[in-house]
Amino acid sequence: MSKSYKNAWYKNLFRWFMKTTGWLPSLILFKPKYYYENKKIQKRYIKGPAIVISNHKTTLDPFLLMFVFVTRYLRCLVGEIIYVRVRSAKTILNLFGSIKVERYNANPDFIGECNEVLQHGDVIQIFPEGRLPLRGSEMMLPFKSSAALIAIQSRVPIIPVYHTGNYGIFKRETIAIGVPIHIYESTKVSNPSLAELQRLTKILEQKILELKAMVEHGKK
Repeated sequence: MSKSYKNAWYKNLFRWFMKTTGWLPSLILFKPKYYYENKKIQKRYIKGPAIVISNHKTTLDPFLLMFVFVTRYLRCLVGEIIYVRVRSAKTILNLFGSIKVERYNANPDFIGECNEVLQHGDVIQIFPEGRLPLRGSEMMLPFKSSAALIAIQSRVPIIPVYHTGNYGIFKRETIAIGVPIHIYESTKVSNPSLAELQRLTKILEQKILELKAMVEHGKK
């Protein structure tokens, strides 16, 4: 068993403690309203290994998704800059089981760690934009290709999620959950070229935009 799975019991304990104690506050902070592309196919319960992708609004987004899919342990990809800028981040993120992404590393070890996590039947959480949007901007940033690459290598579904980021005591957060995307079925190769990865990533980006439109049109 690899280093990433050693002492997993205390991380599980921490995770369930946070979910148990944070469930009621999350209802107050987020007041979630859910929309589903097809509720019979994909609701809030995730079966087996999967990758959850979502648009990125604020630093609270990982906590939102933790309570959206409250029955599963979501291992979130986090950029190395957070580990550097926030002194206490390393300990907290390790307890949450986050996966560190060194964006400028020519040999991204996080891809292998993600594949291993998925092989163990767990769930990966990715924000494909890779960073928060510019202040005041409502435009999504172009998606990075990590989610598509990991899904192809691990042959697991991608569950798309769109949310409004409308957090606050007197606000209400709206969340749309799409049906799983088996992106590995859209390509014939297991080691796709950059152009092929970009094509597949555009499929994921378009799906998030479709979920956004569904929310804006009030479709349940």
